[in-house]
Amino acid sequence: GAWTYLDATVASGVSTVDFFGLATGTYDVFACWFSGVWPSTDADIIFRMQEAGGPSVDSGSVYYGFVVGGNNNSATPLGSNWGGATSAKINTPTVSGAVGGTCDGVMYVSQMHRTSVRPSYWGHAKVTGNDTSMGTMSFGGSSSNADSDGFSGFQFLSSSGNINGTFRLYGLNKS
Repeated sequence: GAWTYLDATVASGVSTVDFFGLATGTYDVFACWFSGVWPSTDADIIFRMQEAGGPSVDSGSVYYGFVVGGNNNSATPLGSNWGGATSAKINTPTVSGAVGGTCDGVMYVSQMHRTSVRPSYWGHAKVTGNDTSMGTMSFGGSSSNADSDGFSGFQFLSSSGNINGTFRLYGLNKS
């Protein structure tokens, strides 16, 4: 299959960026490129999955994952993992939106259409900002919820305040 451009959103002070009602029967994997993403306060960029037939997202304690990376001004690696969280985290360190920090990267999501398999996500990002909040990282994980109807979308949001930036969505056609 080939990658197909699906949608783009330029967010400006919104509570969420939603990609709902995705054609999971047509695409195996979704990729979301994000650039210049920043929260209105110092916060993390997080995301949640939409159960098929939504409109609500799965905000129960079902997300498991990790973020590993490093601060550009320190040889100490940064990392965190979580189990049973209500959302999935994309970055560490925190994005310092108050001082012009941004987050850029790509996230992939697969297995959304499968009703007996947990959807998984993974990607890479970089945070720019002041000296204490710059770094590059990899992240990944899954939802512990293998929904009987599958999943049909996901949303990005800030752990505190509103979110800003550009999001571009692509789908990988099934072979």
